[in-house]
Amino acid sequence: MSACGARARGFTLVEVLIVLVLTSLITLTLFSAFRTGIKAWRTAEDHLQRVEGARQLLNVVHRHLLQVVPVVLVFPDRTEFAFSGTASSLRYVAPLSMSAGSELYVVELFSDEGRRPGVWGRFVPYVAEGMDPAAESADDSLISEELRVGFLYYGATDESGQEMGWTDTWTGRATFPLLVRISFTGGTHAMPPVVMRAGAG
Repeated sequence: MSACGARARGFTLVEVLIVLVLTSLITLTLFSAFRTGIKAWRTAEDHLQRVEGARQLLNVVHRHLLQVVPVVLVFPDRTEFAFSGTASSLRYVAPLSMSAGSELYVVELFSDEGRRPGVWGRFVPYVAEGMDPAAESADDSLISEELRVGFLYYGATDESGQEMGWTDTWTGRATFPLLVRISFTGGTHAMPPVVMRAGAG
């Protein structure tokens, strides 16, 4: 066998090095694309989790606001129309979807209560004969620790009967607002505000 025939059957060192470099570049490109895909997946999943929590809360509040009941809360020292709200809190009476027999509950949603971050809720059974004074100090439930909720109310009129437009307070009134605007802020992305009607009528 000649030396020329032996050389033709093998690879030169340069050819092996070129193949190794090309294989390394292809592997590096594939690994980089895989890493970018995983990062994008995690980012989308985190965003979806934040938005989904707010959307589920909006769906519950929307269902409640359509079923809100015009009742008066009777406390030992005062009576109040059940529906009231401020820029960071909302209280109403409605059946909870998870309660049996459509039992009415006093529902309160609020942010920044006692400087605690997040969206909090309080759910107390409604009693027509008079509310238990302990109901005002019922345990709060954390709904979301990343979000904050804000409310605006439409339908208020001044003493002359002129519409006041959107206002951040709905207290001391014996009617529902025509519309309630709910906005969630917090986290890295904010949801656009949502406007809902109060009451089915």
